[in-house]
Amino acid sequence: MIRLTFPLYCQVTVVLTALVIYHAANKYEQFYPTGVYLATAKHALLAITNFAVVLAYLIGKLVIKVFLERIHEREIDLLNDRLKTSITDTILALTIFREHFNAQFVFLLLVLLFFQVFHWLAKYRVEYLEHSPFDFKKNIKLFTLLVILLFFDVIFLYFAINSVFENGTPNSMMLFSLEYGLLLVSSISTIISFFINIEGIKREGRWDQKGLYILYLEFFSEGIKTILYGMFFIVSLIHIGLPIHIIRQLFISFRTFYRRLQDLIQYQSIMNERFQDATEQELENSDKICIVCREDMTSGKKLPCGHILHLHCLRSWLERQFTCPICRALVI
Repeated sequence: MIRLTFPLYCQVTVVLTALVIYHAANKYEQFYPTGVYLATAKHALLAITNFAVVLAYLIGKLVIKVFLERIHEREIDLLNDRLKTSITDTILALTIFREHFNAQFVFLLLVLLFFQVFHWLAKYRVEYLEHSPFDFKKNIKLFTLLVILLFFDVIFLYFAINSVFENGTPNSMMLFSLEYGLLLVSSISTIISFFINIEGIKREGRWDQKGLYILYLEFFSEGIKTILYGMFFIVSLIHIGLPIHIIRQLFISFRTFYRRLQDLIQYQSIMNERFQDATEQELENSDKICIVCREDMTSGKKLPCGHILHLHCLRSWLERQFTCPICRALVI
């Protein structure tokens, strides 16, 4: 009994695709009718789609090997969750753009999904950059991947927007304009986050303003995403119909944006009002020694109980507990 393995499946896929193309070329002899047949015949479309999926998988494995080396277990779980959501949204999107469902639409969806996967992986790697050992070679590879993703985001976004304007009426390319616009925002945000994390590593975690910069970055990126979702929702509602697949994402994006705004306000309130900057005299009285890191202080934040800490030490301490590390008095 022949055991079906992935290499065997790839070989069968290539053979079937070649047979379909050979049959079409032999039947129609000319390029244009052959192309029309391959794009419209159901069995030909199925074979070519299957070949495209296998090819995308192999290219994806190569990209992972070159730029990311391997995928961790937690990243596989992340991809599974994201893919379920993305596929569900795609199925709902087909209810709006069912009239435009053709070979080109399927191909563009596969390309979009391919790039989404690597945006998710790159963003996840950047988020955990500071919590992993510093590796210059790996960081260069990760940054190179981010630049490549940014380049393709710009190219595909231009292509999608140009297709919408050339057509003159709202069509399925609106969906790809939105998705690649979101990916472009994600790429720019991830690259900025990459540099922030690298700078944080260089300063060995003693960068007082890092948390504030991250909050501002998340606030602006979520704000732009909410605007993009809102614009797509309004245009689709007016010209095409109710975009069911966007409602959930629009709500989540707006809720995240609102939470980031609350976080910013709360952060500024806590750090500037509740924890005031220590004066030079107060630093002298505390011997200019931070009780958390045991290093000298040139500036610091004063707790309600009067003790003084580095801002980055205070933030790190508050992530674990809300009491003063010296007298154990509640500070929040």
